[in-house]
Amino acid sequence: MAADALIINADDLGLWPSVDRGIFAAWATRVISDSTVFANTPDLAAILAHATAENLPVGVHLNLTHGKPLSDPAEIPALVTADGVFMKRTAWMLPLPVTQVRLELFRQVERLLAYGWRPSHLDSHHHIHTYPEVQSVVVELAQQHGLPVRAVNEEIRQTLGDAGVATPDHFSMVFYGEYASVETLMQLVEECPGGVLEIMTHPGYVTPGLPSSYSEEREQELRVLSAPRWREYLTAQRIPLIGYDALRR
Repeated sequence: MAADALIINADDLGLWPSVDRGIFAAWATRVISDSTVFANTPDLAAILAHATAENLPVGVHLNLTHGKPLSDPAEIPALVTADGVFMKRTAWMLPLPVTQVRLELFRQVERLLAYGWRPSHLDSHHHIHTYPEVQSVVVELAQQHGLPVRAVNEEIRQTLGDAGVATPDHFSMVFYGEYASVETLMQLVEECPGGVLEIMTHPGYVTPGLPSSYSEEREQELRVLSAPRWREYLTAQRIPLIGYDALRR
């Protein structure tokens, strides 16, 4: 069997200007079909204006591990360092306080809504919605706003489905690092047992100061996604690229 349709989502809009440029370049040639943005990026207004002009779907990359929160750090002490920035997951004291998680993640979605933006879907940085206390908040947000959600495994897919939240049928994070190749993409398509497959990607360009250990690999992903052989394969197999919006319909 094979996938019936693909969602190729570009994570990390708002991480760094060169990453944003890479994602918009990928969208310009339609080698991605959706994207997600950090709501706490200072460039959010400009990114959404550009997305509006280019008709790029943008969801919310829910985030508790990168940058400064939208909340006052005093309101979410379990999630921030003494400097008022998000702490790394390795420093979390589990379980996280749901009230603090809810306060911050609701503000992240509300920030996009305040610009008049309709998010395409919800996913999360570092897959934080695999944590039960975060997952419960994401379910609430999805139900309240009628948004599909990335399901990174079958357990989460079942939880979301039971809550009436739409998800792709399958998800892969394999297209990453040394496995970012046309061969990997083809194998993912061909080994999928039908339905809609989401492939997580991180295209971008590298410039000094990029706040990520995943840097040159972003340019590699962009080259592979843009490769004629991959695009010709999709055309020959008649496999469409769709956005998360198709799941809402």
